[in-house]
Amino acid sequence: MNSILNKNYGYNLHVIKTDKFKTNSITVKFAAELKAENVTTRALIPGILFAGTKKYPSKRLLIKKLEELYDASMSLRSIKVGSLNVIEVRMTFLNDLYLDETILEEIIDILKEVLYNPFLIDGNFDEVKIKEEKRIFNEFYDSLKDDKTGYALTKLSDYMFKDSKFGIRIAGYKKDLEKITKEVLYSEYQNMINNDCTDVIIVGDFEDLTPFKKLKFKSYDEIPNIYYDKFIDSNQVDEYVEYDQLNQSKLNIGFQTGITVKNELYVALILGNSIYGGGSFNTMLFDTLREKNSLCYYVKTHYSAYSGTIHLYCGISKNNYQKSLDLIKDELKKLKNGEFTDEKLEIAKKGLINSYLESLDGQANLGYKAYTDYLKEESRDYKYIIDKVNQCSKEEILEAVKNIEIDTIFLLTTEDK
Repeated sequence: MNSILNKNYGYNLHVIKTDKFKTNSITVKFAAELKAENVTTRALIPGILFAGTKKYPSKRLLIKKLEELYDASMSLRSIKVGSLNVIEVRMTFLNDLYLDETILEEIIDILKEVLYNPFLIDGNFDEVKIKEEKRIFNEFYDSLKDDKTGYALTKLSDYMFKDSKFGIRIAGYKKDLEKITKEVLYSEYQNMINNDCTDVIIVGDFEDLTPFKKLKFKSYDEIPNIYYDKFIDSNQVDEYVEYDQLNQSKLNIGFQTGITVKNELYVALILGNSIYGGGSFNTMLFDTLREKNSLCYYVKTHYSAYSGTIHLYCGISKNNYQKSLDLIKDELKKLKNGEFTDEKLEIAKKGLINSYLESLDGQANLGYKAYTDYLKEESRDYKYIIDKVNQCSKEEILEAVKNIEIDTIFLLTTEDK
C-alpha cells in the first residue's frame, strides 16, 4: 500500500490508508543533521517532553489522560535514519469506527500539548525532571558493556566510522551529560521545533483529515540527505583488540561494499549478504564456521543500506580467532567466485520476501517505510520489491559482491593469564 503526500495543511502529511488495523497511528518526525556536538542533548528531549506538560504536569497525569481515551498510547524516542538524527513522537489509538464517540481531535490536542506546551519553570525545563532523565541515561550508559555482543558491535562502529557522522551514537555520550543545563536543553528543543524538517505520518482508516489542520508545522522544500558522506578506501585493514572478563570472545568485522540503497544492485547485494551470513539459516558462514568446524557459537552479518557496509559478528573461543578469521575470508572469496548452490540462492530469496511481507503487517513499519521512501525519493510497492528479488540473477549478485572488502576488525577477548 502506497503513501499519499498531502500538503494541503502547510506541512508534509503522509497518509497510508488501510483498514488492516483496529487502531490508527500518528507519528511526527523531526529530522536534523546528525552531529556529535548536540546528539546527547537531543537524546534527552523525548524523555523531558513525556515527563509532563503545562496541562498534565507529570508523566502519571499524561498517561492517565491517554488511558481515558480507550488506552491510547504515546511513545517518544530519538533514532538514526541514515545520516539524520530523528526525534519521533508516535501515538496509537482506537479507530473512531469502533467507538460511540470521536476521539481524533482529543488525540491531536494531546499531541500538540506535548510538543508545544512542555512543563516549564520560569521559561525553562524543570531541573528536577532533567536530573531524573540524566539519571536514566547514566544507568543506560553504564549498562552498555553488560551486553557484550552489542558493546562489541558499537565499538566496531566507533572505529570504522571514526571520521564520519555514521559513527555518532544516537543515544549520545555520558561525558556530555553534565554540560547540558536547563538553558541548553530548552534551546535545543526550540531549535528542533523551529528548524527541523518535520513530517507527519498517519496509518489507518482515517475518514476525515480536517482535524490535522490543528497541527502547525513548517514545510520544507529540500529533502535532507540520508546517505553516507564518504566512501572509505579499504586498502588498509584496521584491527583493534580490547580485553574484558567474558566467557566467549566477540569477533566483529566491518566490510565496505560500495553499494547503498540508491544503487541498482542494491537488491542483489542484499541477496549476496543473505547467502554469505545474513540469512536466517543455512548461510555459507554458518555452515562452515559452526556446522563443519565447530568454531563459533553464532555468526551473522548485517547489511546497512545507507552506509553501504556489512557488519559481521560472531562468538568464538579465544584460541579459534585466527582460524575463524581465515575461514571468513575464504568464504568471502567463494561468494565472489559464485561458489554457492542454487538452493542457497532460493532460500535467500524466500527469506527476504517473507521478511518483507511480515514487515507490512506492522503499523509502525508501514509508517517507517513511507517516511524512508520519501527521504530516498522513491515509492515502490511490495509487488515491485518481490518481483525485483525473484528476477535477480546469480550474475547480478556476483557483480554486486565483487567489491566487498574487509575494512575494520574488532576483537573483544580475554587477556592471557
